[in-house]
Amino acid sequence: MVEDAMIIPVMAEEPFPPTVLMIDVGAVDPMLALALALLVD
Repeated sequence: MVEDAMIIPVMAEEPFPPTVLMIDVGAVDPMLALALALLVD
């Protein structure tokens, strides 16, 4: 849950492409990338 709390504010503050964010998160944790993909989608 801590990771989500960190990712959500970052997405709101940093307007970089979701693709880059998904690649970064995917390298760290595939499950996290999947959750992020759902948020972005």
